[in-house]
Amino acid sequence: MPIAIQDLTGVFNFDPTNGDDLSVDAGFIPQANIGNYVWSDLDGDGVQEDGEPGIEGVLVYLIDGITGDTLRSTTTDVNGLYLFTNVPQGSYQVGFDVSGVSGNYVGTIQNAGGDDNVDSDADSNTGLTGVFNFDPTNGDDLSIDAGFISPCDILPLSATIPCDIDGFSDYCIPVAYADIFNYDIYIDAEQYFNLPFICDLDTIGGYDFTTAINQGAYGGSIHRLLQWTVNGTLYNLNRLYTDFSELELVMDSLDALGNWTTIGDRIEGGLISSNYGPIRIFHPELGAISITEYNQNIFSRGSLIEVPQGCHWVTLVNTQTGCTDSVYVCTDCLPTPDTIRVTIPTDSLDTICVTLEEGFGGGDITYSLCDRTLSGTGNFGSYIVTAAGCLIYESDSISGIDTVCVIACDASLGLCDTTIIIIEVVPPVDTIRDTICTTCTDTICLDNDFEPGVITTTTLCDGSTSESGTIANIEVLANGCVG
Repeated sequence: MPIAIQDLTGVFNFDPTNGDDLSVDAGFIPQANIGNYVWSDLDGDGVQEDGEPGIEGVLVYLIDGITGDTLRSTTTDVNGLYLFTNVPQGSYQVGFDVSGVSGNYVGTIQNAGGDDNVDSDADSNTGLTGVFNFDPTNGDDLSIDAGFISPCDILPLSATIPCDIDGFSDYCIPVAYADIFNYDIYIDAEQYFNLPFICDLDTIGGYDFTTAINQGAYGGSIHRLLQWTVNGTLYNLNRLYTDFSELELVMDSLDALGNWTTIGDRIEGGLISSNYGPIRIFHPELGAISITEYNQNIFSRGSLIEVPQGCHWVTLVNTQTGCTDSVYVCTDCLPTPDTIRVTIPTDSLDTICVTLEEGFGGGDITYSLCDRTLSGTGNFGSYIVTAAGCLIYESDSISGIDTVCVIACDASLGLCDTTIIIIEVVPPVDTIRDTICTTCTDTICLDNDFEPGVITTTTLCDGSTSESGTIANIEVLANGCVG
């Protein structure tokens, strides 16, 4: 194996008669690598996630942590990776410069998320990491990363919108439908592939002369405006003009509130509440008259996407400029109240547990009564709500109906689920066992559990007062006993 020149000592003379020479030594400085990743933080949360790409061409500096001198520099590769090799022990900083990268990048949140392997270590303003100690004997340090965002400044900071019955919300991105295809859309860093729909519609009226021009009915260097009808008034003008800007001035003089504007071969404007008739124009050089009707076009100033229930980051990435912008969208899906009906005897204890709607139950659930207390007293019993979402109801000795409202709130979703519990307190069903001989007669009297002074009527359970059974005849007596 060839010996590298840096591994050689100087030439020296060795005389064995002088004995051993144990003074030829070599010292080595431990070295390792520092890296490693610069990425586009699409949702701006400061944490590396699937679907967030690396940034190529970022200039990275290795800086002496004591003197501040730049020791080395490199650039990130096509995957956003960089590496400083064979770095000795010492104190260092790493600096990141995105000024040479196309796109308007700024630093993302520093040290977010608590995991140094997937966060951004660079200060969002200076692009520098903090000073850190590097010990090569511990191996490579590949945790020095930097995340950047490229803001487009087109989205609000947050939005709250109602959800549909299917648990989704329609969010109108404030980007015209004609322009939305210049952007990649992400929801929580996962690309949105559904086709957006139109929203935030705007009606624009005007006169489009393109067809007349293409058919040769409009042309020449001079034109005569013959007639124009506005709100039923016919103007016979015979006004000469040379181009659309002069025609626009004539129209503004007759309909000042129309705010007419020339856009190419079209003059746009007019009030939606007004009634505009056709414009008749004579072209002397062509010997032709063009008649152009007023028309209205509906344009979409927004682009509609569906956002799942809960709160999510919606991010736009401009495929031409690389700029990004994000909005935190929360769906306001109010759960429908559930109703539970139970029947319990007087002077008894029962436990009724609520069932959460789909999507709830992530571990941050708290239960209470709908007035945010944990206990209450109704007309016919008292009750408490447990941490497990159960209502413990203790009935009194009087029968009747109590209605209790229990609410379960999911802190992670920011939503609450309501359950209405209807409790009917009824007298207990008593059982009396009696033994009589064949051909014998017996009388059984019932205890009255009702309050004194309450008039009661005793019947069989089907409402009758007598019944012929298979082994005996039964009759309800006037005193309330059964014979």
